Amino acid sequence: MKDHWHGKHIVSIVVLLVVGVASLCLTNGGTPAHAAAPLKPFTGYEGHHDGPIWAGYEAVDWYSYQEINGHWAVRSVNGLVGDAAQWIGFNGDPNWVPSDWSGPLVQIGTDSVLQVNQDRSCIGGPNPLPPYFAWAEVIGHGAQDLLGGCGEYLFAVNPGDQITASITINGNYAYLAINDTTNGQDRVISFNNGQNLSEYTAEWIIERSGWNCPPRLADFGTATFTNALVKAGNNVWYPITYNSYVIDDMVSNTPILLAQTSGLSSGNTVFSVQWLSVGSDKDPLCTP
Repeated sequence: MKDHWHGKHIVSIVVLLVVGVASLCLTNGGTPAHAAAPLKPFTGYEGHHDGPIWAGYEAVDWYSYQEINGHWAVRSVNGLVGDAAQWIGFNGDPNWVPSDWSGPLVQIGTDSVLQVNQDRSCIGGPNPLPPYFAWAEVIGHGAQDLLGGCGEYLFAVNPGDQITASITINGNYAYLAINDTTNGQDRVISFNNGQNLSEYTAEWIIERSGWNCPPRLADFGTATFTNALVKAGNNVWYPITYNSYVIDDMVSNTPILLAQTSGLSSGNTVFSVQWLSVGSDKDPLCTP
């Protein structure tokens, strides 16, 4: 469903379970007691990066991730067009995924959509889809959609609902879990990759998706992620380190900043993203 770096909605980025799921991942923002302090060698790079799609944080680890957690409140959106998707995921950045990557890209989150008459038939679900809903997506190596045409509709949510999400990797299987602790709905989706999963990047993201062209970033105000933790191959939980992203439109080589990512707080497990602009009519993400 989302515009990502692997999949049929690919764009060029410029600079930019059931094991433990019920007991750990679907708690309301609970933090594993054994979370480690930030460890700089844990990530492949540090710094601030610009790109046309994402705002948020990414972590990189060449030893393969096992689990990711995140918590947020569904944002109400304002304006005429566009959306603001909030999600966590693995393997979204091809710059840090090796060529023999066994994949897949996995994402789970919520979307807040303004233009309800946009064509979202590829995601399935009720017709018409509600403007606020939970979704999941799995995309395999070679940009093959493995879970729905552009993701899978899970259930309706409302602005302000408290969301806890996780993805757990166990051998060939990925377990994608999401819990709306406000309305009591939850889903756990299992996916068999057919071979051992290797998850090299972990993301906590606000995104503008490609429902319309040019894609627009709906005014979501300020969104906050908490309990942003990832478990590495050494079976230790870590907070985010220091890899942040903002969303830029590049129009006539002049960047238009659409969203700004804050610094990290609360032991590097909390950050916010502030909306700044909907985007340009001459968005380079759209082909002539």
